[in-house]
Amino acid sequence: MGAGHHRGRRPAVWTPGDTLVIDWGSQGSLHVFCAVLAWSRVRFVRFAANEKSETTLRLLAECFEVLGGVPKTVLADRMGCLKAGVVANVVVPTAEYVRFATHYGFRPDFCEAADPESKGIVENLVGYAKRDQIVPASPLVGDLLTANRLAAACGRAIDRAIDGRSAGPILLNNRGARMDRHAATRRLRRLAGAAGVRIGRTHPHMLRHTFVITMLDAGKDLRDVQIAARHADPRTTMRYDRARNNLDRHPTYILAAYMAAGT
Repeated sequence: MGAGHHRGRRPAVWTPGDTLVIDWGSQGSLHVFCAVLAWSRVRFVRFAANEKSETTLRLLAECFEVLGGVPKTVLADRMGCLKAGVVANVVVPTAEYVRFATHYGFRPDFCEAADPESKGIVENLVGYAKRDQIVPASPLVGDLLTANRLAAACGRAIDRAIDGRSAGPILLNNRGARMDRHAATRRLRRLAGAAGVRIGRTHPHMLRHTFVITMLDAGKDLRDVQIAARHADPRTTMRYDRARNNLDRHPTYILAAYMAAGT
């Protein structure tokens, strides 16, 4: 381990019920509050319009309610909404946060400065929420109630899949090994059969294909669809566009209509 490495400042092995790690992330005007139990990796994600102290404490209280208990320690980044100041490189929490922690009975703690390892597990969760739960230009961005309802459902699904495990892949096959594409195909075919869906050669990529072509058919911008599908090359996204040969969508026709409307 090289000099200046900070991993030793935090325990490498967490204990059950000991630490909840929290952090904020943002994408555009939408803010995402993330919390994760350090030992069990149980996740909590909610969206908000701001990162103010009252919003943070309200979501933290909701997190305790969802978890069904309060951890011994809440480890936060050095977020300004909870920080009154720094003395000798030690963060001093705000009086409001101290009262909140006293009421719930946990010890407020803060990450070391310039020490990403001390909160890496929650930064990974923030990155996941921004990549996979925030859809570009989605109407849900303006509807926080609906967005949080979906985030809660997603969190419950992941927690059920993890089933208390603290390591390993999220999705497992029937033998307890990592689920591969063959196992996913078999499971999808069983679900399709149970739902009465009769399609030849059912495979998981059909879900992704349907997701992309439905957005394109709905008129979503190609760039937004590319980002949502996480395609590195827009030409990959264009292969899904069944209406790309429609003359009504040809750039020349669109430009002519635009110029005609201005005359």
